[in-house]
Amino acid sequence: MVYKFNNEVIPQPSKGKWINPKSKGDTTSGKPLYPGVYEYELFWGVLSPFEYWQLEDFVYYSNISGSLASAVLPAPAPYSWRNMMFGIPYQTSGGWGYTGTVFNGVILENLEVGEWFEGYVLNVKLVVRNVIP
Repeated sequence: MVYKFNNEVIPQPSKGKWINPKSKGDTTSGKPLYPGVYEYELFWGVLSPFEYWQLEDFVYYSNISGSLASAVLPAPAPYSWRNMMFGIPYQTSGGWGYTGTVFNGVILENLEVGEWFEGYVLNVKLVVRNVIP
């Protein structure tokens, strides 16, 4: 699956996951209430300096301009387990590929960065907030 922000391809993350929303209380019948807004966490184990600067520039300019971004992510779990894991399937000449779902109005948190090692950036994390399916 190809991840994108504002229709620009970003470096392929090592992994990504939906962050489980916390219950906001209970209904009168005792069932938990969950918010309709989700968060998605992207993680890169190793990035080259070019890949890191590309990602950092995008996040920085998105945040400083105050504009909301659009993001292509897998669909969240409540909507489809298969789409959450792989995206929406489509057939290619080489087999099957997967696309994501476009979410508009997302907010990108600042990057959390690990250490530099031999010219590479390690353990980079980005949380995409305000994802409304």
